[in-house]
Parts: sequence; structure tokens; C-alpha cells
Amino acid sequence: MRQNAAFIIAVEALFILLFLSWATVRALNPDLTGTEKPMEMAFLSAVRGGAQVIWENALGRPVTYGCILISTANARALYAWAEDGVVVEIQP
Repeated sequence: MRQNAAFIIAVEALFILLFLSWATVRALNPDLTGTEKPMEMAFLSAVRGGAQVIWENALGRPVTYGCILISTANARALYAWAEDGVVVEIQP
């Protein structure tokens, strides 16, 4: 272990440098559309227990992988309207 101490320290330092570099890139790119950030923020909000949607300005627009964000009231109305097995087709 002592023989490899310099190598281990160098690898750990490289990892920290790359990790901080990528964290900086992600932090400086605040765009929510077209990324994984809506899902990340939803996960963090759920973990935190918050009920606030932070991407309100994207409601009604495609965000990522075909998902379309709608308000809670509209989601409730759509859920109440749709019977089991109904196909909901969203057109641009």
C-alpha cells in the first residue's frame, strides 16, 4: 500500500479535479429544457418533500424525451377524464 501511495493520491486528485470541473460545467448551464435537469429537480424536490414545481415556465411545452409538463390542476382533470386504457395522444 505504501508503495502505491503516490499513485493513489495522484488518481484521487485527478478524480477530484475532473469531478469539480464537470460540476462547474453543469452549474453554469442552467437550461432546463432538453436535458435531464427536470427529472433531477423532480427527484430532489421529492426527496426534499417540496410541493413546488421549479420549471413552471416550461408548462405545456416538450421538455425531455417526449415528456410534457402540465400543471397539477390540468393533470388532475386529465386523470379524471381518462378511463383505464384510454390512449392520450399529444400533437405538436
